[in-house]
Amino acid sequence: MIFVRLSVRLGLAFLASFLLANSVSIASNARLTALGQDKSGSLLIEDERNIFLNPGYLGTLKNAANFELGASSVTTSASNSTASSPKAEGGIVYGVNSLVTAIQVGRTHRLTESMINNSRLSTGGFFIPQNSLELMLGRGGDLSWGGSVHYAKTASDRGQTANFPDSEASILSFSGGVYKSSFAAFASVDVIHKSETKDSIGTPEKYEGKVGYMVGGSFNFNAFNKVCVTMDSKGFAFNNGAGTEGDSKSLQTVLNYFHRFSDEKVFLFVIAGLSRGETVVSYAAPGSNNEKLTTWSLPLSLGLEIPANSWLTLQTSVKQGVLINSSNATNGITDLATNGLDDTKVSAGASLAFERISWTPLLKVQTPVLVKSMGRHCLQT
Repeated sequence: MIFVRLSVRLGLAFLASFLLANSVSIASNARLTALGQDKSGSLLIEDERNIFLNPGYLGTLKNAANFELGASSVTTSASNSTASSPKAEGGIVYGVNSLVTAIQVGRTHRLTESMINNSRLSTGGFFIPQNSLELMLGRGGDLSWGGSVHYAKTASDRGQTANFPDSEASILSFSGGVYKSSFAAFASVDVIHKSETKDSIGTPEKYEGKVGYMVGGSFNFNAFNKVCVTMDSKGFAFNNGAGTEGDSKSLQTVLNYFHRFSDEKVFLFVIAGLSRGETVVSYAAPGSNNEKLTTWSLPLSLGLEIPANSWLTLQTSVKQGVLINSSNATNGITDLATNGLDDTKVSAGASLAFERISWTPLLKVQTPVLVKSMGRHCLQT
């Protein structure tokens, strides 16, 4: 009991001294989500969370702390993904002169999300790596640069009593990037992403990731217009432990144009893009019907961020695939082609700022029937 009280007191003392000594803030992922962007960062909208997409952005920051309220573990259900079930995470950013370091724990990586989203290729869902650790180092200046390593490993061994099932999963990814007021570029290399569950009999259930990558960059024509492009490639071999095995590979390419309407107080913008995705699943058994999914979309986003007063800022956005929003799935048995299906998403958020502390709740609505409420807390310094 004495140890617990002492630990709490020391933690609060450290936190208080950190807050009093620093003056730069880091935003929660609720702001980016409310503005229609990915929670792991954006090449189009300035936000401190961009360090997780492009570590080169780290050189523009100084000292900060962030805490995201959410679940203590990563969901393993593709129908209840991390996008709709927030994951608890947090970290700090600390700068000395032009060097900046950061540490983040608990963040869900895109490789972990790949295991979740491809759970249909397993028997009961792939075992998920948790308790992630992310270390970052960057340097500021006219051209900021940075690098990061993301690692997570989780194991479950029932021992000699129950013996099985035994599971293990891990991911390892390296990222690096540069950032300048006129352009930015980054690259991520996926070295390890694998999962295995052994049962008492039969073949283990496996997800064996192959080396993949994600690259991207942006160019600013001026303060109001910019373009960006990203390419995300992933591949893995799988075995569901029940006689079905094969390979899956995917490539997603997105090109976006961003325009901000001229207004110093109101952040009003439009994003028009072109997106193409292709996923191929090849089964090892002779005569199997392989699967291929090809998607094309012209995503259009409209967003607004406006200060209501000195302590309240509102964000909202709407996003839809316009004109072209097609999906073509083939497997030789139940082929399906669609175009123009409703994918309209509306997101809204509100940032409450009280000196060094801010709280950003998010209400996300997706038609036709999906309402999710997410609460985010961010401690700003």
